[in-house]
Amino acid sequence: MLKSKKEMLEDAKFVKEINGYWFVWYGGHGVHIYDERGEEVEFYNVGPFNEEGTTLEKVKDSCLPAYKYFILGIDDEEINS
Repeated sequence: MLKSKKEMLEDAKFVKEINGYWFVWYGGHGVHIYDERGEEVEFYNVGPFNEEGTTLEKVKDSCLPAYKYFILGIDDEEINS
């Protein structure tokens, strides 16, 4: 479902834009990735599930590796080899 930028950012605890993709965290464990049209293109989880949520620092650290993996199709093992 397409979301406006206002809807996308409403209630967000963290937002990062990388090359036209928006990484949005509303809390909990999940990070949503939206394209420039507002369509959710991916969703991934951060942190251990035996904790109530994850930390802002872990979410921030997850964005670039997630961009490489989900958007570019490259994982860190391929980058380092």
